[in-house]
Amino acid sequence: MKDTRLQLDGATAVRLWVFEGDATRLERIITDVWRGLSTGAREAIATFWRNGDPKVELSNLWDSENCNAKLRGDGCTIKVSEEAFRNMPDDVARYVIAHELAHVFQKANGIWVRSGDDGGPLSFEREGVHWGDEPRLEDDADQTAGKWGFSPKERDWHVRLYLAKRGIRLPESNEPGEGEKA
Repeated sequence: MKDTRLQLDGATAVRLWVFEGDATRLERIITDVWRGLSTGAREAIATFWRNGDPKVELSNLWDSENCNAKLRGDGCTIKVSEEAFRNMPDDVARYVIAHELAHVFQKANGIWVRSGDDGGPLSFEREGVHWGDEPRLEDDADQTAGKWGFSPKERDWHVRLYLAKRGIRLPESNEPGEGEKA
């Protein structure tokens, strides 16, 4: 495993845990995304991360069957499937990282999981008040990434790769090519 520290700006750094895959590409993608965020978003994320140990993990050591990337509940660890990352064009990889940083931004703005003891679907709250369900959380992250300049077109490619992993093919010309299938 490669464990390095990537300095994003003067005050903010993130640890990179690369168990397998292209560490140099991951560093470049994260740096590109960080520079593309609004100043307010960078400040909110940096402030939130100040009390944690922010890191991005690139590996196939977690169950990536249901997603290509995810943010852990603490808001400090982004996990990226190495297999998916390897097959994504750079624009898609930037979108995926921006989407996960949008989830950190949500947490920085007080949106947290409200755990249900009944085992039902996830719901989220802000300042103790119900904020929305998981689809709303994902839509909000998509919209935030879009406002930061990361295109929904890349999100569509990301979704197609996710579906391709499950053997589902959508009839459209921009489907991931043979070398891009997971």
